[in-house]
Amino acid sequence: MKNGLLIFGVLIVLVGGLAFATNGQSINETPAVLLAVAPSSYPPIALAAGAHGEVIIDVQINAAGDVVAAKSSSGHPLLKKICEEAAAKWKFSSLLGSTKERTVQLSFGFTTVDLGPNPKYDLTTSFRPPYKVELQHHSRTIE
Repeated sequence: MKNGLLIFGVLIVLVGGLAFATNGQSINETPAVLLAVAPSSYPPIALAAGAHGEVIIDVQINAAGDVVAAKSSSGHPLLKKICEEAAAKWKFSSLLGSTKERTVQLSFGFTTVDLGPNPKYDLTTSFRPPYKVELQHHSRTIE
């Protein structure tokens, strides 16, 4: 009878541990993105200046998955602020039973491409998991 209770107790602990592992996230895992936000536009001043390239944003995430800080670590100065604002709106998976903060780097890429006199869209946004956003501005050819 004691062996039966011991095995039952071990099974409860194992099943409980599996339930925790599937519902929460361990501290060492890469945080899953629940909500990704792209910059709302390619800043007109950046377009006029020919600013392009990648902007890296260091993001601190609390245990609930909320962004508590977003600061650019590299990229064109005319693109940094709009990326920091977008990064602050991201939401990540939570850490159950922990108060530890995590840090990830988000990448925002800006490019321009000439699609002729009548492009269908001015801006195309692509998300590349886990932490990359690409914005492509479609410039117009003047004839």
